[in-house]
Amino acid sequence: MELFNNLPDSFFTSIDNICISLLLGVLGIAITIFTVVYSFMESNKQAIRKLTDEIRYSEEIDPVKTSDLRFANEYMKRMKNMNRALMAIIFIDVSLFIFFCIYLSFNSSTLRFIAYALVTLLMVGCMITLSVYLKQYISRYKNV
Repeated sequence: MELFNNLPDSFFTSIDNICISLLLGVLGIAITIFTVVYSFMESNKQAIRKLTDEIRYSEEIDPVKTSDLRFANEYMKRMKNMNRALMAIIFIDVSLFIFFCIYLSFNSSTLRFIAYALVTLLMVGCMITLSVYLKQYISRYKNV
């Protein structure tokens, strides 16, 4: 904390502006991706209902439809996990934004250190989430 006391206020104003821009940018991107994934989930849900009804009312077992249903359920599970991670990012981001507003109103060096640390942790969490999904994407579509 002593390190922060030796820096000029204009430095913190710049860092604060960057942090707020990052928070709002991450929030906008996360909400957009959440909405897109949710729409994929809704269309997949309709496909699952259709396949379930076709399998239920068919007279013989169709292995292709059964396989399609299994794939659709697996896809839905992945999308749910992705949206859970996005909801966590959105919740943490909004909480950090509120905390940042509180910090700006009190202008405490302790709160400043906590705010910067939490924004850094959010960025690390976003990078980890992104790397997990990129790894899944690469392994899934490696041979396509």
